[in-house]
Amino acid sequence: MEIPILITDRLLLQPTSFDYEAQRWQAVNNQVTHYMTRHPPQSIEEAQPFRQLCIDENNEGSNRHRDIVSPDASNRYGAVDIRDIHSSLPNVGIWIAEKHQWQWFAYEALSRVVEYYFSHYATSLVYTVALENTASQRLVEKVWWRIVIWRTWVLANKWLPTIKYIIKKK
Repeated sequence: MEIPILITDRLLLQPTSFDYEAQRWQAVNNQVTHYMTRHPPQSIEEAQPFRQLCIDENNEGSNRHRDIVSPDASNRYGAVDIRDIHSSLPNVGIWIAEKHQWQWFAYEALSRVVEYYFSHYATSLVYTVALENTASQRLVEKVWWRIVIWRTWVLANKWLPTIKYIIKKK
């Protein structure tokens, strides 16, 4: 299944591939994996099966995983994905490598992905944020004004206080 590259003023949002494996691995640290998994990979080789899963899910059409890269595709800034795109309430997630944070890449990428999916698939999305991750909370609250919030306690298969935002199409 062909997945279009989404473009913003400063970013390309292209289907996940193995092209940026070294940059991806350099960006993995406890800050990133704290919110994503209980068992972070210990080597680039351990991370590759997950990357293959993302590629397979893109090909199957169940999820959309994208690398966030520079316009010349030389630098990878992070990733954005939408899971369960054909469900009544798909999940959107994003992460930006620590050295690229605070440059509005998350805002730009998330805005473009949500705009695209609202025009092609969904009318609502779920965005789950750890309660302690106030930067991500501010991000979603800035981008969309039609949100419903509820609290839960599970993220990345572990107990972690979270907030689930329901982002509604305007």
